Amino acid sequence: MIRFSRNMKRASVVAATAAVAALAVGTSPAAAASGRSDSCNTYVCGSGTFTFGTKTLSGSLSARDNECNSKGVYIGIVVYHFDDVADIGTMHKVSQDCHGGYDGWYGLNWSDRKTIRGFAVVTKQEGNDYYWTGNYVDNPLT
Repeated sequence: MIRFSRNMKRASVVAATAAVAALAVGTSPAAAASGRSDSCNTYVCGSGTFTFGTKTLSGSLSARDNECNSKGVYIGIVVYHFDDVADIGTMHKVSQDCHGGYDGWYGLNWSDRKTIRGFAVVTKQEGNDYYWTGNYVDNPLT
């Protein structure tokens, strides 16, 4: 059996109290848990920046039309879960033509019943049956 002197016990308690206080005062992981995904190709270029919760996302999207072909382009996000199911959110149509610059959507929120593993931006051109997926951003909180 190891016995601690009275001073050793006091030093251990003071050190433990200081460590807990440092954690309480420090920046929480949630405050800095955000990421950006980009998807650029011949038809559309866009990005999304979102802040993570374990079951929420909040952030913004922006996109522009890269090709003057009279077809609309869209941007949205795909949210990945730990059960290998992915959900695509609302697709936002870029209102400006190819010479108009970027459209932006701000204050976007995603709430989920399941824990969010990560997200990626998805873009689409009108008339195509497929999406272009941007880089995957992992949720550091899960």
